[in-house]
Amino acid sequence: MSKMRKTVPQIDSGIPIPPVVEDLIGQKFGRLLVIERAENCVFPNGTAASRWLCRCDCGRKKIILGQSLRWGATNSCGCLNGEKTAERARARVANIVGQRFGRLVVLSQNGGWCQVRCDCMTERTVRSRDLISGKIDSCGCLKIETLEAIQRAKVIQHWKTKGRA
Repeated sequence: MSKMRKTVPQIDSGIPIPPVVEDLIGQKFGRLLVIERAENCVFPNGTAASRWLCRCDCGRKKIILGQSLRWGATNSCGCLNGEKTAERARARVANIVGQRFGRLVVLSQNGGWCQVRCDCMTERTVRSRDLISGKIDSCGCLKIETLEAIQRAKVIQHWKTKGRA
């Protein structure tokens, strides 16, 4: 049961104060624990609303409107929203374990990251989106082989032109 207390209008600042404010100190709303009363919020139409300093379970402090706490509109400092967004993103990641991307085979997957093994037996951790988009298709051995092939072709071309002269 919460206590009700009347507020005294602040004559010095001229900011209107809600006539009756429910004392929320010590109450918990989602991840937020109300620590103390903060300065009122005054809206453009002149009405005032009580605000409260809260400590989130993650350790952050944030000032929240009392009505947002009571109505359940605010349950954390914002960390809960970030966690839910990350959870939804993990849920959207397609399971690609066992699939082949160029020379890479996916061995395991954790969220957006995959452990892969290349045909040359090298293992690496890569982002799944890089595999799916085609940005990565080997551990790097394909690039080395391609460069070596280009170099060999240049040497052969060089000797062919030297031999004709």
